[in-house]
Amino acid sequence: MSHKITCIITGKTITVSNEYYDKKVSEFGSEEKFNTSYISRQVKNLLKRGYKVDDVKKLLRIEDESLPTISESKLKSILKMKDDDFPDMESSSIKKSHPDVVEYIKNLQEYLSSKTHFEQVKNDV
Repeated sequence: MSHKITCIITGKTITVSNEYYDKKVSEFGSEEKFNTSYISRQVKNLLKRGYKVDDVKKLLRIEDESLPTISESKLKSILKMKDDDFPDMESSSIKKSHPDVVEYIKNLQEYLSSKTHFEQVKNDV
């Protein structure tokens, strides 16, 4: 026999083995707590990388307005993260990429904006 569990962020349901289900219920303390706290691995990874819940929903094209709102404290608890690991989620400034990649993108954006500016000046002359 298997169990169906639903991600509280996306609303997507998956089927899991009895062994996995029993292990997770044991970790969470009860079936109800597990079923009301399950977040898929894909969503957990995105949240841990610094994406906000709304950003995750946009990335995954989730438009279900009936999904529950999850508090910051509940997310931290589910993700087993400390405050230092997960700064204020509403104004998170976590880098979503390696610092070198972030710097490269910043430099590229600056270059492209200066080139666009140069072309505009050239066209105006």
